[in-house]
Amino acid sequence: STIEGYLTRLDTGTPTASGLQEAIDLFVSSSTAPTKIIVLLSDGAPTVYLDGLPCGTDKSGCIQEIREELIGANPSIQFYSAVIATSSSVEGYMAHCSSEECGTDWSDASDCHATQYAYQASDAEGITTMYEAIADAIVGATMTLTTESGSTTITTTGVISEGNDRSLPFPEAFICESSEFTIPLRVEFNGEGTMRFEDFQFEYCPL
Repeated sequence: STIEGYLTRLDTGTPTASGLQEAIDLFVSSSTAPTKIIVLLSDGAPTVYLDGLPCGTDKSGCIQEIREELIGANPSIQFYSAVIATSSSVEGYMAHCSSEECGTDWSDASDCHATQYAYQASDAEGITTMYEAIADAIVGATMTLTTESGSTTITTTGVISEGNDRSLPFPEAFICESSEFTIPLRVEFNGEGTMRFEDFQFEYCPL
């Protein structure tokens, strides 16, 4: 691809929402791709809203705006986030700036229930590993399993690789039942070719 131009922001701040909006607008105006993907790379949390006003010390408002007005409003786009930071709160903020299924504890990365779309690194080695994991997630296959915990539905997503004797993502909040039960699963594959699955085994519950 070619970068035809760019805008230089003269004032200070991290306008994450504006950057995402620019990418979304490009997809809406010119892309006919069946799969649309945005990878957000940052070394910190957003500091300004879409309208340019500052977020303040607590970044929750900016994260909520990104989550609801940009990510939530564009379900046909897959949003990946990659943050280079050592701060757990920044990691949490950026995890919510992705297509992960998350709650509203904006600064807590564990508030997001899957590990498909949000990535973090803090050193050169970790950055390389992070980039490789994102590439594998984009061009490889992911499996999503759905379980119930009381009245709450929980989805668990993980990347699956080619080969024999591969482990599948283990469903969160899984509890053995006394009778036969079903765990729905969904596989997504952005690459080319055919995928074949056979001889599934789930060896967890004691006999």
